[in-house]
Amino acid sequence: MIVATLASVAAALITWWALDRGLLGDRRFEPAAAATIAAWALAIAVASLRGHVGARVVLGALGLAAVPIQWIAERLGWDPGPLGGARGPAALIIALVCLLTLTGLVRRRLWAFWLACAGAVLGVASGALNLLGSLAAPGLLTWSTTVTIAFASAALAGLLAADVRRAFHEDDRAALWRARDPLIVALRWMILADLVATPTLLIYAWAQPVVPETATPAAVLAFILGLGAILTVARKVIGALLLSLSGVGLVALAAWNVHATLEAPALAIVGYYAIFWVPAGLLSLVAGARLLARLRAAS
Repeated sequence: MIVATLASVAAALITWWALDRGLLGDRRFEPAAAATIAAWALAIAVASLRGHVGARVVLGALGLAAVPIQWIAERLGWDPGPLGGARGPAALIIALVCLLTLTGLVRRRLWAFWLACAGAVLGVASGALNLLGSLAAPGLLTWSTTVTIAFASAALAGLLAADVRRAFHEDDRAALWRARDPLIVALRWMILADLVATPTLLIYAWAQPVVPETATPAAVLAFILGLGAILTVARKVIGALLLSLSGVGLVALAAWNVHATLEAPALAIVGYYAIFWVPAGLLSLVAGARLLARLRAAS
């Protein structure tokens, strides 16, 4: 409740600051969007206070709907301005995943809960990194990243509440993932980290390939991560092995970029992506080591 309330206040205050400094000019959509996000975050806080699990799930689903709606609006010629997200093929894939996740949330599926959490974590982390980069000269980017952080933080707070987590884990199909076995814990962290990293691989490959020759490997790796996550959630060992092996690819891709990049501005972009890829890669390697040890012990 506290996080969602603070997110609502932050979205309202940063928008007031941006309007006061004339950063939004005569734009009308941006202040309206920020006000909507502030009201949405406040609604999550109220639902948390009253203990309404269903209301928070519905609010989370409504938040996810914003992404495909934005994509459709852009196709119709509308410019989302500084609140716009990914562009090109990555935007379409992310919009489709949001629709899938929305459906899964309403049906209380654990995989949808993980996808929603991963998306919220990505929003908070990427927003925070971009916000830090804007503080040297506060401006429109400072406003848009703060609103993004508020939006993602409210969503994450609603999802991670104890009663909401229980609602998604009480299904018998989720019994395996409730276990505290070290291997299952490692696999859970691997899946979540890889789900956070996958969209950044697509955005990098199709919109911001700092090292051009790494664009194709990044896109292929994103496909492998997506397939591996699906198979792992379906309890297929091959999926866990795919994700584990992809850990080598994630770390190698980050190292390749750093090695091939010499200019400071490009290094900052490479470092941004490495923040997502390296932890996911290391967690995948840890889970892979545990899985191989278990498989050897069972043979």
